[in-house]
Amino acid sequence: MDELHGNNFNYIKIKEEFETYKSFAESTIELLNNKVEVLEKKIDAITNVMEISKYINLNVSESDLIPKINDMIVGILGVEYSTIYIKKDEKFVVEATNISKESFENHQKSYYDILDDRNPFIINCKSHKKSEDDHGENHSIIGVPINFRGTALGYIVVEHSMWGFLSSDHMNFLTTISNHIGIALDNNFLYMTIRESSRRDPLLNIYNRKFFFDQLDKKLSDNSNIKFALVMMDIDDFKKINDRYGHQFGDNVLNNITSVIQDNIGEKDILARYGGEELIVYIDQVGSKAEVYERIEELREKIKENSLYFNGEKVITTMSFGIGFYPYDSENIDGVVSVADKCLYISKRSGKDQVTYRK
Repeated sequence: MDELHGNNFNYIKIKEEFETYKSFAESTIELLNNKVEVLEKKIDAITNVMEISKYINLNVSESDLIPKINDMIVGILGVEYSTIYIKKDEKFVVEATNISKESFENHQKSYYDILDDRNPFIINCKSHKKSEDDHGENHSIIGVPINFRGTALGYIVVEHSMWGFLSSDHMNFLTTISNHIGIALDNNFLYMTIRESSRRDPLLNIYNRKFFFDQLDKKLSDNSNIKFALVMMDIDDFKKINDRYGHQFGDNVLNNITSVIQDNIGEKDILARYGGEELIVYIDQVGSKAEVYERIEELREKIKENSLYFNGEKVITTMSFGIGFYPYDSENIDGVVSVADKCLYISKRSGKDQVTYRK
C-alpha cells in the first residue's frame, strides 16, 4: 500500500514538473516566435529600404523619380494615400500624390500647418465620420521631413483611414527612406543642372544648336504631320559693333536682342543660338506663311526700337531674317534650314533689316 502511495506521489510530482516544463516551453516558444516575427519584420523593412535605395540610385537622373518613389511607398506600407512635398520658394509644394485633386484640400487641411515645424509627426483621430469626403474625422497620418545636410527639402506624408494603423515602425521606415530621398533629390538637382547647362548657350542662356535640332527631330518623330517655320536671323553689321564699341558691348547687344525675341515668341516656340551672332527660332503650329511673316516683321521692328546706349550714344541695332516652312518649302529639317538660310542671305543682300520668305 505504501508502495502504491509512493508511486502515485511520484506520478503527481512528475506530472506537475511536466506541466511546468510544458508551460515554460510554450511561453519560450511564443517568445521566440514573437522575436522571429519582429526579426522578420525588420528584415522585410531592411529589404524594402534596400529595394527603394537601389531603385533611387538607378533612376536618380529621371525626371519622374519622386512620383515613382511615392507609388512604391503606397505599395510597401499598405497605406491608402501618400504625398511627397518638395520645398520651393520657402513653401512645401506637392511633387507627387495619389490623392485626387477634388479631395486633396480635405486631406491637406488636417496637417499642412504642421509642416513648417520640420519635425516628424503622428496624427490619430477617431470619431464618427459625417461623410465620405469628411477627411477630418477618422484617420491615421504620419509625416516625416526630408532633410539633406541640415536643409529641409520636403516632406513625406502617408495616410490611412483606420485609426491607429500607423505606428512608430512606419515612422522609422519613412525616416530611413526620407534620408535616401534627400540624397537623391540633391543628386537629381545636380544632374538636372548639369544636363540643362549642356543644352544651353553659356552667354545667352538659350538653347544651343545641338539641343535645338534634337528637339525638332523628336517633334517630327512624334508627329510627322506638324506644320512649323524656322526663322534664321542675323545681327546686321555685328563685326562693326564689336570693332567700334568692344566685345563686351557686343555681348550686351546679343543679350538684349535675345530678351526681346524671348518676350515676343509663343510658349511653344523655341529659340536657340545657331552660331556667332546668328539665332534660330522654331515657330510652332503655323497657320499661313503670311501670318508668320507679320509676326517676324513686328519682331524686327521691336528689335530696332529696343536700342542700347554706349557712353551716352544711342546704338541702333537691326537684324535680317529668313524664313523656311515645313512642309511647304521642304519635307525635311535640313531642307527647311537651307531655304531659311537662303532667304536670310537675300535679306542681307537687299539692304539688311528685312524679312524674306518664299511666297
